[in-house]
Amino acid sequence: MQLSKYSNDSDEGSIRNVEMMNRFLEDSELDKRNFFMEELSLLDPDIIITANLWECGVNEKYLEQCFPREKFKNWNGYNNNTAQYGDFELNGKTIKLINTYHFSARKSSYDCFYEPVMNILFPKK
Repeated sequence: MQLSKYSNDSDEGSIRNVEMMNRFLEDSELDKRNFFMEELSLLDPDIIITANLWECGVNEKYLEQCFPREKFKNWNGYNNNTAQYGDFELNGKTIKLINTYHFSARKSSYDCFYEPVMNILFPKK
């Protein structure tokens, strides 16, 4: 699911339009009705993988409304912070939330996406 439902085109091509993303979240008036959390609750995922969400430039106020801090536990970095992960409470259950590089990043798919996610979800014993 996309954090912003507006088209976040950018004149720079692969660069996200942070101003447009923040504008969508401002226009959504999440403090009146949090459609983001409602959508997340309806989807009822077992795992959430975000893509560079906390470093993307979105206003902290909006990120806090979408992913409230009090719902996080055990936040950790993985392999020099290639990813961050922890437990997130949703719908009365605890699920794994993993934050990796954005999928469009010009980085190794194995080193920056596959390997961290698989090792976080299925740690070697």
